[in-house]
Amino acid sequence: MKASDRGGLDPRGMSEEALVMVASRFRALGEPSRLKLVRAAMSGEKGAGALGEEAGLGQANASRHLQVLVDAGILRRRKEGLQVLYSLADPALPELCKVVCDMVRRGHERASEALAPAPVQESPSQRGKPGRKLRA
Repeated sequence: MKASDRGGLDPRGMSEEALVMVASRFRALGEPSRLKLVRAAMSGEKGAGALGEEAGLGQANASRHLQVLVDAGILRRRKEGLQVLYSLADPALPELCKVVCDMVRRGHERASEALAPAPVQESPSQRGKPGRKLRA
């Protein structure tokens, strides 16, 4: 399926307003604590306390980040009695995370290869000769 067949997801044809909305979502995901909360929400709907605990965040910090994620349209919030439950607003979010993580992994592999020490090459005169011991 082409991007144009999925409702115009190709950024080349998007309006300025739409690009601003996309950038806002990426900004919301650009904070490690928020990514931890999103990761915790990927396994299903949870309360703020459970998400914060799973993400290793304090209650106030988790609440602030959850609000940003809800405002950006990444998470959805619903009340059940006195409890507020959070879930992914779009089921495609795990796919987006996988694509970005794969991009990071490939970039890391390329960087590791580029930084790896070059193999030591023998000169033509050393090939086939036993190693020489150096005197101390």
